[in-house]
Amino acid sequence: MLLTILKQAGSLIAIRIFGTALAVVISIVIARTMGPSALGAYSFMVILITIAAIPISTGWATILLRATAQADRIDGTVKAMARLGIRLSALNTLFAILLFCTVVYFLGDGGALAELGPDLIYAVPLLSAILLLDQWSALRMAQLRGLNHPTLGQMPETIVRPAVLGLGVVTVALFPFGQHGQLLLLVALLLASLSAAVVGFLVYRRLVDDDPVKRISPKQRREWLKSLTLFSIGAGLAQLNGMVDVFLLGAMSNAENVGFYRAAIQIASLANFGYMALNFLAGQKFARALANNDRLSLNRTARMLSRLALLTAIPVPLVLLFLGEEIFMLLFGPRFGEASLPALLVSFGFLANALVGMPSALLAMTHNEKLVARVTVFALVLNIVLCAVLIPWLGIVGAAIGNATAYTLWGATLWGVALSHTGFDTSALGLWGSSSDKSGDAVEV
Repeated sequence: MLLTILKQAGSLIAIRIFGTALAVVISIVIARTMGPSALGAYSFMVILITIAAIPISTGWATILLRATAQADRIDGTVKAMARLGIRLSALNTLFAILLFCTVVYFLGDGGALAELGPDLIYAVPLLSAILLLDQWSALRMAQLRGLNHPTLGQMPETIVRPAVLGLGVVTVALFPFGQHGQLLLLVALLLASLSAAVVGFLVYRRLVDDDPVKRISPKQRREWLKSLTLFSIGAGLAQLNGMVDVFLLGAMSNAENVGFYRAAIQIASLANFGYMALNFLAGQKFARALANNDRLSLNRTARMLSRLALLTAIPVPLVLLFLGEEIFMLLFGPRFGEASLPALLVSFGFLANALVGMPSALLAMTHNEKLVARVTVFALVLNIVLCAVLIPWLGIVGAAIGNATAYTLWGATLWGVALSHTGFDTSALGLWGSSSDKSGDAVEV
């Protein structure tokens, strides 16, 4: 088991490094050729898509992951769940169109979206198409993760998508498209999402058996929708918690500041790529261990994943502490030196989260998603309040303080909740509860 986890972790981290590096290069190209305002407008639109996708890409996808991992195959029930998810994604896209129209109406003359000018009217259909494709990809990825194919599951999104997007961004940067350049960045993103969806579907078809779709009772469907609500509030809002600072900065400031902050977040996120990659393993591993009542395996897996995440997180804040300003000016340009302090603050939040491990994944796999939802709502409200108060005063530094504080408290609180409700310590230390190998009988799972 140890060797399998290390191999999968190594593969996931490797493709995460590649995907993250491509994303950073894309931001550098936009910043150096089109300026911080263009980077800010593009980043704000990406955040809108990600927020709108939360109910399906995080909520329903997590339900699919749990069902697939527990069944250890994509049977008729899982296929029925996936098919319902596709219909829900279409419905969610219709609601998202209202969100996009509202944001465009209120921020079209100011804030981060003002940079699009007359092309702003075309942004809504492009955003909606990208959203629909990304939701379908998330549903497919969740099933492949549940089948213990985490590398193949995320390869279209971490390699194909950024590679195609990078080609599109370079094309826009090299040719003089003038004021239409920022709209064409959205077109490039649409082509990238379409490419990832097609490649992902082909991979999915090769790995999935032709089991017939099972007919689902209305009662079962209601249970799924209930879980969807809880997961959307919990796991989904956890994702929102990491983006609300960018959204509020775009609403309360200008595109240029969003561009500076986008650069800061991307460099700081290098401290989080290991955690994110390993979190793809956590849900499936926890679900299988719980299904087999294998407490010892769950103990060791949780502790190992946290330690690997911590190991990948430590170097980034150290480098930023001593060379942060020089790195930003070298990569993004002389004006981006002020992004180094926000990047350092956000990276400390990622470091703290790596230390406590993956308590949210454990709680989700033990059907404690309601607890995750409560903690996440608290962290999100705290983040919003801190950002609303600090952004007008400190600008991008205020947004970083809100992000790091909320993220740290979110992880620490979930760790305590997971320890008290499941008896397992998911942290890198692994000193308490049933995470001690000697106390493997302390909790019934």
